[in-house]
Order: sequence, then structure tokens, then C-alpha cells
Amino acid sequence: MTNTKTITLQLIFLIFCSSSMAHTLDISGKVQGIQEGSWIYVSRSAQEKALDSAKNN
Repeated sequence: MTNTKTITLQLIFLIFCSSSMAHTLDISGKVQGIQEGSWIYVSRSAQEKALDSAKNN
């Protein structure tokens, strides 16, 4: 019984730790043809809402 509890607690801890890791993505590039100070919105498709945004400096 003790081994089962230990294994269960370890699995719960492992799942918790893996789900709390931050998922990051860095995108860099140059955008031409827009005015300085304009906002750029990132989305997976034109129909989806923006996932992130950045200001063109």
C-alpha cells in the first residue's frame, strides 16, 4: 500500500511540474510597409483572435 501511495504522489508531482512549465516562442524579423509605431498582431490564422502583439518601433 505504501508503494502505491508513493508512486501515485510521484506521478501527480510529475504531472504538476510538467504542466506548469512555461512554453515560450521567440519570433524575430523585419516588417516593411507599415508606419513606425503601428501594432503587429500574431495569430495562427486570419480567422483566429490574436495570440500576441508587438509595437513596431
